[in-house]
Amino acid sequence: MSAEYELWLTDDAGRRLALLKDLAFVTYTRAVSSLGTINLGLPFEPFAARFVPWFRPDWRVEVWRSAAYGMPMRREDVFLLRKPNVYTRGDGMMILQFYGRNGVDLLHRRYVIQYGGTA
Repeated sequence: MSAEYELWLTDDAGRRLALLKDLAFVTYTRAVSSLGTINLGLPFEPFAARFVPWFRPDWRVEVWRSAAYGMPMRREDVFLLRKPNVYTRGDGMMILQFYGRNGVDLLHRRYVIQYGGTA
């Protein structure tokens, strides 16, 4: 049995906007006390038709995981989307690629703004 995953797009208040399906690719890292990251891509045109504008700062992606079929899902991590990228793949399909960081990024932003330090 293999693990099952769901990725949910949420707004800046954490309200679910859409279950992200038909992804071209997705990778994410989890960290206990460091910065976790996500990199995902999906077909641009269906997404842009559904969401106008198609990117807003602090939209989030929740990663939910079940260890095996039939087991309950649990939320693995939440990533704040920071940077979109739209490009045309070799087969002519436009891909929307999102990059994001987990909540530790909020602490980093507060440190840099408040204290003027660098990490």
